Amino acid sequence: MIVEAKLLVLGAALAVASYQDVKTREIDDRVWLVSGLVGALLTVAEITTTPGYPLLLAGFSALLAAAIAVGVFYLGLYGGADAKALLVAAVTLPLSPWFVGSSEPWGQGLSANPFFPLTLLGNALLLSLFLVPSCLAWNLYRKVSGERLFEGVSASPLQKLVAVLTAVRVKPSTAASVHFNLIERPVTDGLENRRNDSSVGEGKSKSKSKCNAPIQEKTWALKLFSRISEEDYDREKEEQSRELAGLRRKVWATPAIPMIVFLLAGYLVSFVWGDLIFGLISVVLGIPAR
Repeated sequence: MIVEAKLLVLGAALAVASYQDVKTREIDDRVWLVSGLVGALLTVAEITTTPGYPLLLAGFSALLAAAIAVGVFYLGLYGGADAKALLVAAVTLPLSPWFVGSSEPWGQGLSANPFFPLTLLGNALLLSLFLVPSCLAWNLYRKVSGERLFEGVSASPLQKLVAVLTAVRVKPSTAASVHFNLIERPVTDGLENRRNDSSVGEGKSKSKSKCNAPIQEKTWALKLFSRISEEDYDREKEEQSRELAGLRRKVWATPAIPMIVFLLAGYLVSFVWGDLIFGLISVVLGIPAR
């Protein structure tokens, strides 16, 4: 029952974290502290009760997952919560359940990778790529429906291509919510001093009045690949809300689906298909599934 308990602990942690992240974009650190401690204790119990437990392989898997988690976090490729989730997986399930003698058919589909944290991360990354065809299909549908996708926004052909693959057009109020990240920003074209001249009388004497107040012409342009740090997220959202105030047209925004959600999805998928990346490689190379 130790394997089942470990699976339950990791699954519950990912589920609770996903709920909190989707709702508030914040995850209580106690989720990781409790699940990590319980998972580590269960792993110790598994090691001491399983004859011939591959301790060196499990240690290598845990260290590799920890190195990836810390390294990718400091590179800014994902947030701290995602790194913590991978660390919890590393101490709870360093090895796939089937590899340590479980009789249950975990991951008996395409293929199974003995390093479970890598399976979890690989499945999550692969599943996250489905956002691209989803955004493309939706944008094509809106285009066929007669919507002018880039009305009111300045963008190069390459920027437009990236936008239709990674973002959708939503209402300004929706773009300012926690579920989307705005990829449009106002750009000030410059200041223009306007002078109004008027002629008075038949003597063609002219009086000139100057309007000294500068007039700002604001346009909008796509700003791609601008990552919002966790520390600046609230401030950035407030700034976006001010920028969007009074704007009536739809704007481009990327769906802000947290990586934790994809980690949970990758965890669930592993029960059916095991390691998706290993499975795809096996199919391409013609290697029979285990």
